[in-house]
Amino acid sequence: MIQSDDIDLPPARRSLSARLLVLAIVYVMVSEVFIYVPSIHRFRVEYLQNRLADGHLAVLALDASPNRTINDRLTDELLRHAQSDLVILHGYGARTLMLERRDIPQPKPMFVVDLRSLDLVDGMIQAMEDVFRRKSLLIRVIGPSPKEPRLLVESVMTTDRLQTEIRAFSRRILALSIVISLATAGLIYISLQFLMVRPMRRLTQSMIRFRDVPEDASRILVPEKRSDEIGIAQRALAEMQSRLRLALAHRARLAALGTAMAKINHDLRNILATVQLVADSLTASTDPKSIKMASKLTNSVERAQRLVEQILEFARGTPATMDRQSTTLQDLIDKAYAEVAPNLRHKISLRNHIPGDLLVFVDLHEAGRIFLNLIRNAIEAGAKTWDVRANADDAMVTIICKDDGPGVPQDARRKLFEPFTHGSKAGGTGLGLVIARDIARAHGGDVIFDGTSQSGAVFKVILPRPKSHSNRFVATAT
Repeated sequence: MIQSDDIDLPPARRSLSARLLVLAIVYVMVSEVFIYVPSIHRFRVEYLQNRLADGHLAVLALDASPNRTINDRLTDELLRHAQSDLVILHGYGARTLMLERRDIPQPKPMFVVDLRSLDLVDGMIQAMEDVFRRKSLLIRVIGPSPKEPRLLVESVMTTDRLQTEIRAFSRRILALSIVISLATAGLIYISLQFLMVRPMRRLTQSMIRFRDVPEDASRILVPEKRSDEIGIAQRALAEMQSRLRLALAHRARLAALGTAMAKINHDLRNILATVQLVADSLTASTDPKSIKMASKLTNSVERAQRLVEQILEFARGTPATMDRQSTTLQDLIDKAYAEVAPNLRHKISLRNHIPGDLLVFVDLHEAGRIFLNLIRNAIEAGAKTWDVRANADDAMVTIICKDDGPGVPQDARRKLFEPFTHGSKAGGTGLGLVIARDIARAHGGDVIFDGTSQSGAVFKVILPRPKSHSNRFVATAT
């Protein structure tokens, strides 16, 4: 068991903080990729446009020379400055000017880059190829001159300088992305550390500490004055811990009561058995007063026995594991009715309208206690008949139990399922319905008060059906 003073939290590398930090870095780097690819495309286009502008200026130098001729040395210098092997200027005074090296044969370019029709996708693909290509290519670039858009410039060049520039640009983008991602991740980490991680760790520590000693009121979380979701969670946890502590204390008292009742049960039964013998002797008497007193005495003994049984049942609670099996609902209710004491059973008649092929998947003993308690409640309320019908779907069966008693008073309905509130009967314990509902809920069902009809009280019992049941039965309660 983890001790409250030595809480074993995960190591730093597997903590929530570390995961948030890594995720923040990854997300920022992914975002930078979507920024990087269009950026290198734009860088490449601007680089090629600058080469066209340099080529334009180089050709103008040719036009300004006498007879429009220049020597090879100046030609090489102009082309080196333009980073081109050949420059052609179209539309200059209805003329075409060309500057090229005459002493070196010009190879054919491997592909053409037309900046007039280059779209974003093709440009990004070509830029990425320039980043990862190992050898340079000879390309022909065509586009309007940045110096004079009405003029068209063609330039033949190698990509070695372009590849060098674009890789340097990529390294700068990468370095900047790393700095941005680390800075962003650090800020997010610090923010989340104070806003989420520390409060969540405090919640975790409180739950672990409270789990170890739930009876200790000092281990209940003191919520912060926050209006966000974590503040709501803290207040909900503190309220849950307080309620659980009270519930555990209540259960402990009930367990002590059950232990005490179990110890006195044997002696009390002997006392009640002696009283019953006296009542039986009085019943055999011919004195009318003695017979009347014997009847009252017998009823008192039965109420005392029932009181002890209910308290023991309530203190014992429902078993942690139940022996569930498929059984017909009709037989289950008939057996519960047969378990009612003979001197009480004659006071009420059972009208069982449940089809004989309707199955439920329950613990026979525990589920039988549900209907036994409901029948006894109806008898104690003064009902003469107990009518049972059912509706069923693929998973659950809803049993509608009606009696013709006076019903449940309005002021008693609110505490109908609270123990020791006497329900609607003077002298009752209020445990019968509580026990019935606990058993039904342990099966995954429920017991619900469905109101008071013209003929009496109506309760609904919900129980599970077997998973491999027949779907033929569909009944409608009337």
